[in-house]
Amino acid sequence: MSLLVLPNEALLIISENLHCYRDIRALRLSNRRFYSLLTQCLTQSSTAKCHETLLRCAATAGDITLATELLDNLATKFPSQKKTKRSIQDIDSAIHSHPLFRKGYPPETILDIQSALLTAVKARFKHFVALLLDRGARADFQFPYKIERGRQIASPTPLYLAVRSADNGIFDVLVENGAQFCHSDCPLVLAVRDRQFHMIKVLVGKGRCMHRSSLFEEVLHLNDRATFDHLIDVGLRVDLFGDGALFFFIAKGDETMVRYLLVKGANPHLAGYVSADRWTFYSDFHCVSSDYHSTVYVAILGGHTRICKMLVEEYRVIPDREDLNLAQKTGNRQIIDLLSGLPYDDVPRKPPIYEKVIAIANKDAWS
Repeated sequence: MSLLVLPNEALLIISENLHCYRDIRALRLSNRRFYSLLTQCLTQSSTAKCHETLLRCAATAGDITLATELLDNLATKFPSQKKTKRSIQDIDSAIHSHPLFRKGYPPETILDIQSALLTAVKARFKHFVALLLDRGARADFQFPYKIERGRQIASPTPLYLAVRSADNGIFDVLVENGAQFCHSDCPLVLAVRDRQFHMIKVLVGKGRCMHRSSLFEEVLHLNDRATFDHLIDVGLRVDLFGDGALFFFIAKGDETMVRYLLVKGANPHLAGYVSADRWTFYSDFHCVSSDYHSTVYVAILGGHTRICKMLVEEYRVIPDREDLNLAQKTGNRQIIDLLSGLPYDDVPRKPPIYEKVIAIANKDAWS
């Protein structure tokens, strides 16, 4: 039986069971009647029956022609400055501030366009990404949180997916269009872990990121000295974010790197958190104050006499009573002699590293 003689209801049932967007498109383009009948229906078809909306299917395949057609239809369907009837209280703030929302696009359509952007980034179709951005998709859009088992789950940002895909071209396009640089899934942290040096340079140069304080330690615990050096070369400031790295190299006994970081501005007068299983010197808000120790303590614990003398004699780090007690416990006569003649009354408190991290984060937030 020819499809032309079937009633519209039967054609719609057939179209809803075509799982491949190319099959749907072929049916729609086969004649004028099908085109008129199916265009409106298929762009709103459920993901259960079509896997994805037609726009996201086009993004998966990189079909610029189909995407352009769909976006043109949307622009005609939602004329500029049309007001939505939905209460503003029912709309997420990210959608309410979206330029397409101000043009009259409903939230569902905006989410579909933004989802297509994520799909195109993951599929590494740079021209498709550029098309969506040109048609109103936002590179800095953050999807509303999902609630799973009582927990808020954040969707990855387009920039995070570009870093994960190791695509410098798409990464640059997103940055040029105002992509969000920091989120719970941080693009900079991922770029550091994956050794994406171009992306690291761009993201460090953009400035504020609440994860900067842990980047040096991140690469050091991965034994990635090349990325560590690159972070310094591209401008990640040791005087602001290098204190944990200082503790790390003191623990390792690397006198050259300890001196280098001190010259660069790392602060030897702070306290770092020493865990039982490994050295951890950046923010840990759950440990008790007794877990924090001075740079001198860490040097004594590692048996690094020369570093200990450097800290006390050259950088005027004032030892605590527990530092002397540790030296006596380890039996290191040189350090015992160094510390024994010093006063231990009213020794200034050594602030934990995380207090400095919080202060920097608060300053960024208010800037």
